[in-house]
Amino acid sequence: MFLGEVVSIDPGKGTSHNVTLKVEKWCKSGDAPTVTVSTEKSGASCGNGFTKGGKYLVYAHDREKNAPLRASLCSRTRTA
Repeated sequence: MFLGEVVSIDPGKGTSHNVTLKVEKWCKSGDAPTVTVSTEKSGASCGNGFTKGGKYLVYAHDREKNAPLRASLCSRTRTA
């Protein structure tokens, strides 16, 4: 869990996109200055509508090894 600001959004192909955030504060374990999370493009699939420059409290988890963390509306990720 961390507080971060969106610095880039990669729309990618398929149903999800990758969002890179600059970490302002780690609330749980972590020390990376930036984190890339993946989220679904559709809100109907719990995708989070990240916007560049927006600040978010991110609850992320890993689904697969060596893949971006996942963040979604269903994980309580929200604007800060």
